[in-house]
Amino acid sequence: MNLFAELKRRNVLRMAGLYLVGAWLVLQVASTLLPIFRTPEWVLQALVVLLVAGIVPAVIVSWLYELTPEGMKRDTDAAVDAPTARRTARRLDRALVVGLLVVISLMAVERFWFAGRDAGVAASRTAHPRLAVLPLVNFSPDPGNAFFADGLHDDLLTALSRVRGMDVISRTTMQTFKDSKRKLSDIAQELDASHVLEGSVRRDAGTVRLTVQLIDAASDDHVWAETYERSLADATALQGAVTVAVAKALSLTAEGTVESAMPTAVPAAYDLYLKAGLLDNTRDSLPDVVKLLDSALLLDPGFTLARANRARVVCGVLWFDDTQRTELAAQARADIDQARREQPRLLDVDVAEATYRYYVQRDYPGALGLIDAVLLRNPNHVEALEARGNLLRRLDRLQEGLASHRRRYELDPNNGRAAINVAAFLSDLGRSREAVAVMDAALHRFPDSVGMRARRAGFEHNVTGDVDALMRAAQAIEGAQLDGPVGPLLRLSPPSAERIARLTPHAGEWATLFDGWRYPRALDIAWDADLLGDTAARDRFLARAAALYANLDPAVMARPGVRAYFAQFLALRGEHAAAVREAERALAEAPRSKDAATVSMLQRNAAVALARAGAKGRAIELLQAIQAAPTAADPQGAKLHDDMSLRLLLRDEPAYQALMRQIEAGYEKL
Repeated sequence: MNLFAELKRRNVLRMAGLYLVGAWLVLQVASTLLPIFRTPEWVLQALVVLLVAGIVPAVIVSWLYELTPEGMKRDTDAAVDAPTARRTARRLDRALVVGLLVVISLMAVERFWFAGRDAGVAASRTAHPRLAVLPLVNFSPDPGNAFFADGLHDDLLTALSRVRGMDVISRTTMQTFKDSKRKLSDIAQELDASHVLEGSVRRDAGTVRLTVQLIDAASDDHVWAETYERSLADATALQGAVTVAVAKALSLTAEGTVESAMPTAVPAAYDLYLKAGLLDNTRDSLPDVVKLLDSALLLDPGFTLARANRARVVCGVLWFDDTQRTELAAQARADIDQARREQPRLLDVDVAEATYRYYVQRDYPGALGLIDAVLLRNPNHVEALEARGNLLRRLDRLQEGLASHRRRYELDPNNGRAAINVAAFLSDLGRSREAVAVMDAALHRFPDSVGMRARRAGFEHNVTGDVDALMRAAQAIEGAQLDGPVGPLLRLSPPSAERIARLTPHAGEWATLFDGWRYPRALDIAWDADLLGDTAARDRFLARAAALYANLDPAVMARPGVRAYFAQFLALRGEHAAAVREAERALAEAPRSKDAATVSMLQRNAAVALARAGAKGRAIELLQAIQAAPTAADPQGAKLHDDMSLRLLLRDEPAYQALMRQIEAGYEKL
């Protein structure tokens, strides 16, 4: 028997063709409809397997059964004459032709009709996608594992931010949407995001299960979805796998952007690292971050990522409090050097090195060069963008610094500090009206922020010069404290017994500022008492300040900012020659060319000491220099005009009066 002739007679080949055409059409419909219902990707994969396997029973059935006018019958039982067999064959041929025409038509429509639209969508996606990564939902049985979901989200953001050609909205902003019930489309619209990545994580019995899906914000289409399951020891590889997949889905490349997939093989060390990363890097939280990273490194001394980040955080501790400067600086340097030997290409090592040069060595050009190198590798690194802006301020390059802070604000629109930085640079550049507008927009998001309302009041004062309105705004801020964010505003008011009473409980403390600047709080009280004419109270608080200065590390005393405050202390004690000497020495050690960001404040503090020591002409020269080149400490001279200490010390000087009239001429209504 001729096999081919028998296959043809039994219509096996025709049925196989019809099956393939039908299976293709089913897959086309399924691939379109299943994502609409957010069906897991494995459903479509299972359907493909079933259809491929189904061709075998379809061929067997067509061999064993004959299609007759009375229906399906076993071939051995069917008595079909030649004309009927030919009619059946023709019907199957027509069905096959129609099916093939449908397939060809659909392929043509897809190829030509949607080509322009798909090209446009692809172009918009690849031109510059903007990704919002929602906080991962914690599906772990133990609620205590919520930190793991948050930490994994943070790591995932870090890895995704290194993909070139894509903006990734930062963690601070995305955390404001944690547990949000808002629609994805609304969140994407608020953040101007082209795509949203959402997912969940379950940690249980030594395993981690991560489910993620990438959604096109404009169409609500699922671009990509996947479920990963790893052992806890391999969980650190998840962010790399997701990053590569997301980059591929958006026609981007993650090549060279994902660091070592296994920063540590010790899950407990990784837990501590995640917990450290979730703490806000504020002055008060930094020591706790160091302790967590210390514990992580005790568990795994080879945990390079934790070591590099410990070095960076230790530098931050030194920035605010350098009482243990020698020991901590040596620790940071040793950590950086060891991390560099272990993983020379690790981005976090470059960040730590830049922080060391910035905060410890005060090598601003060197730090800027390293930060620029970091941003070449990760353009979405918001901390590097902020550091770059601040470094450019110190180098007197305010326009460039503003651009960096604007870029940071674009990637972190719900971060209050990012808004304040943009407004502060605008004010530095003499654009305080624009600064007020930035703060007004930010206050819509953070209406209860004391710091923002205080800064907004200060920027408005720069425009109008209305100190009474500034004081009313400051006093209206709930919980306002002299040592809080409204402190600098309240100190523009006249000295009073009430203020002395409020500060007296803190007379034995240091007031610590940025750059390691510090002075005894008793000095503030002594100034108020002196300006009120209460010499006994002044001398009593000066004695308390002297006790603090006696125990101050000489290396800290050598800082120009600390020395300028010490000059005020000497002036109040009547040691005028020594006060003038210390003030001039502080000015000589910190010229504008070395640090433009702090020179205005330094000049103001030195001017107060010089005026109290009787060198009023020299004090007015410094105030004129401040007004000629305003910076963050005195934008547009407004705070200089209303500085109560200077006013009471210099109000009878004609040159001072002329300078105040010059400042007043620049005021306008808001």
